[in-house]
Amino acid sequence: MHRYERPGRTAARTFIGLLLVTILAVGCAATNSQGPGTSAPGSYQVVAIGPGDVDLITPRALAAIGRAHIVFCELRQREQLEALVRFDGKQVLAGYGVIFPYYGRDCATVPADQPSRWSMSCEQFQEKQADFQARVRGAVAAGQHVVLLSGGDPTIYGPAMWSLHALADLNPTVVPGISAFNAANATLQVRLGEVANPARLTAGAELPVRVMFRGQPMAQMPVRAVFAGYAETASKDKPYVVEAITDAKGETILVLDRAAYWLISLSHTIAHPEPELCDDDRYNTALTLQVR
Repeated sequence: MHRYERPGRTAARTFIGLLLVTILAVGCAATNSQGPGTSAPGSYQVVAIGPGDVDLITPRALAAIGRAHIVFCELRQREQLEALVRFDGKQVLAGYGVIFPYYGRDCATVPADQPSRWSMSCEQFQEKQADFQARVRGAVAAGQHVVLLSGGDPTIYGPAMWSLHALADLNPTVVPGISAFNAANATLQVRLGEVANPARLTAGAELPVRVMFRGQPMAQMPVRAVFAGYAETASKDKPYVVEAITDAKGETILVLDRAAYWLISLSHTIAHPEPELCDDDRYNTALTLQVR
């Protein structure tokens, strides 16, 4: 059993603004009897709820959630927002947040023995995607307002973006928010590009990384990176293309050797202070960037 803390209780640093935050899954649905009447046109929105602290969610996001008939969110997200948003009369369903894998792909082309990081098959993911789309389309056709909550900002490595393409005919909109990347820069009091600018990174160049946790450098921390598409050919004994270990200052260097979209990630686990309640606390962070 793992307990995930609020991201606001953690602090992490890198030269490029990495913040060690809790990754929250997304998903859940609700009907709001206090919302607008069904005679008005329905709508679908992806709504950002920020990096974790409830006081960082925007007024526009709160308004969108408040007027929604259907809200897709996880129980953890609902618990965080209950002090700010009334969920009375809403039907709550979870499990629709991270269902983007294999969207738009022909499952017949996915090798049966291909290693996968996901707990469901291509067919199962696409069944879940179809179920989600049917729920949203039915609600919008009935004049209801539907929102899907997304941690950070949905447009920055957001798992909900596939739905904007799938439901494009409904004219969906995005309510932007504060991303973990913004929160990291604020914590570090560093502007993007002050030390290293990943937007200017070219193949083979060195990318300096610094990792901090609760204000302290994290020594001996593995920092890993993969490029888009690597998972399809990766072997079990080498799941990452690049892995570097931080020094006593929490610093290391990554060399991303090709032009591609890259994912940099790390994970940290500590014992929970109340072991009778939870085994441990787990913190994760990730950053995507393009190497040109």
